[in-house]
Amino acid sequence: PGQPRAWLYGSFHLRRAADGHLPAAAISAFEAADVLVMELGDLDAAGRQAAVLMAKYGVLPGDTRLQDLLDDELLAKTETALRSVGLALAPMSHFRPSVISVMLTVGQATKAGFVSTTGVDRLFFERTQDPSSPGPSVSIGLETADEQMRALFAIPEALQVATLQDALSRTEDEAIALLSELLDAYHRGDATRVVEITEEAAHEDPAMAAYLERILYGRNRAMAERLVAML
Repeated sequence: PGQPRAWLYGSFHLRRAADGHLPAAAISAFEAADVLVMELGDLDAAGRQAAVLMAKYGVLPGDTRLQDLLDDELLAKTETALRSVGLALAPMSHFRPSVISVMLTVGQATKAGFVSTTGVDRLFFERTQDPSSPGPSVSIGLETADEQMRALFAIPEALQVATLQDALSRTEDEAIALLSELLDAYHRGDATRVVEITEEAAHEDPAMAAYLERILYGRNRAMAERLVAML
């Protein structure tokens, strides 16, 4: 009694179109809360900033192009993979390898029916924007859109190439099967399997371990510290 109370709920940004719901326990916790705290506090504002921040952090410097960073084999694989999700290499060649990796992952997921509109963070955020919805009307971010884009894309070149190689190491069917397995584990609350799938590449490649430390675990620690300070 008298101590601050908080509910911690893991998020999943892309889910199947049929997953447009939240568990009853999650909704009850939300409705009992005073404020919603997520990675980004205002998803709509972050979306509006995306193009500017992509130009700031996701574009290669000067006249550098993707062809300058990748060997012929990796470049050919990248071109084929981009084509499979409806993108051409030429207009993408000014983006960093880390951006290409995300574009491929999201493109493959979209083709397979995964959407952001049923993402857990999006569903909670929309409840804060609905005056008729019980629960908090305020959403606070644990990081800014600028911080997030910088963490994801302004990373050492070796890590960028490593994450692109990892994205290209699986066929499209294999990538979707892995994403589906990850989502299914999340839905059944199997945290052990979620971690196993997430860290699979890191066990095989030290560069991917460094990448996960930078874009996942490091960010999580920083956000946890900010969250504790709010209590």
